[in-house]
Amino acid sequence: MTNNKYILGFLGLGNIGAPTYKLLQERFTDQFYVKYALVRNLNKNRGGLPTEILTADPDKILNDPEIDIVVEFLGGVEPAWQYMNIALKNGKSVVTANKAALAAKWDELNKSALSSGAGLYFEAACCAGIPLIRSLKGSLQANHISRLLGIINGTTNYILYKMTNNGLSYNEALASAQQNGLAEPDPSADVSGYDAANKLSILLSLAMRTKISVDDIFTESIANITMQDIKYGQDMELCLKYLAIGKRRGNHIEARVHPTFIPYTHPLASVYDSYNAVFITGDMVEDMMFYGRGAGQYPTASALISDILNAASTPKGLHDLYNEEVAAQKDIIINNDWESEYFLRVNLIDKPGMLAKVADIFGKCDVSLTKVIQTDFGSSYVPVVFLTHAALESNIHKVVHMMKSVLNSDCELGCLIRVERNI
Repeated sequence: MTNNKYILGFLGLGNIGAPTYKLLQERFTDQFYVKYALVRNLNKNRGGLPTEILTADPDKILNDPEIDIVVEFLGGVEPAWQYMNIALKNGKSVVTANKAALAAKWDELNKSALSSGAGLYFEAACCAGIPLIRSLKGSLQANHISRLLGIINGTTNYILYKMTNNGLSYNEALASAQQNGLAEPDPSADVSGYDAANKLSILLSLAMRTKISVDDIFTESIANITMQDIKYGQDMELCLKYLAIGKRRGNHIEARVHPTFIPYTHPLASVYDSYNAVFITGDMVEDMMFYGRGAGQYPTASALISDILNAASTPKGLHDLYNEEVAAQKDIIINNDWESEYFLRVNLIDKPGMLAKVADIFGKCDVSLTKVIQTDFGSSYVPVVFLTHAALESNIHKVVHMMKSVLNSDCELGCLIRVERNI
């Protein structure tokens, strides 16, 4: 601290770093001073940002004894986590929105923060402008949280919104997301579930008070969804969302990210466009939902500045992600064989006895059916939708395997979607 101002170092000054810097200058100029900002290109035009703070040398920030707080904007795991780790070891509080580095390297970062007494803040890492992290770490600590269901990736929510409300194909909706700056040229991190899985790892570790690794989280892409599937769901009063799901029953924890049909009556069904929302069930508060902008320059900058203010005003060393004694418990089991209802669309060759053969396969795999829908006739293959009662994930995979091996070319597998009706 110099002249009653906290001294900051920025690791990056791009899409998020620049608006964060400008907002600090506009609204908190008496409290904070950015001494250096790490950039790759010192000669790039940065729209009037001061060139004297730019540096290509990370050591000027990480090892400067005057710098109190390091704000990381680099993204990705490497070298971002290494820089954050050095800053923490040097006693500098770190503020970051980097969910990938936190999910992958939490143990190392937390150890360094605890060792030096530095603070580690990451409100912006999950759902940007929604004050969710702080609620889980503070306001909800009296609760045992049994469920956390979330729309935590704005790109995929936008894609499904455009498919559902505007009748776009998946590729058309993805192109619209890219044109509007909601999806990267390479959208794989979003549509594969990788981005949401990183966020879910952080949120569940907080909510369940035990480390949930990204490797523990089942993920399934949104890329195979068709308008046909969405229309079938609508006819059954079900809305398709790309959900991150965490559930706890005793010492068993489910952690998964995948397309999910939910009833239109559920609050998450009304979350449109690129908005995020997280629905939480605690034993004291019961059900509650957090809703707002989960991405974008200024929502993210808002959360980062909130953490910068906290880092300046809160005693250090009080910011562990979850209680380490609880996190070390050995009896936690990641349950990969959860129970759900299932929607399965297949194309069956149009000949007598096919439905009976398929029904026999479901029965042999201990999966019972609630509904069979066939709306097309007369072509060589006809689409048929099967809706099941609650069944084990392992049993539905047996059904799919048997269809492939027994029916061969008489059956073309379409889309398998999980149905969460009682949420």
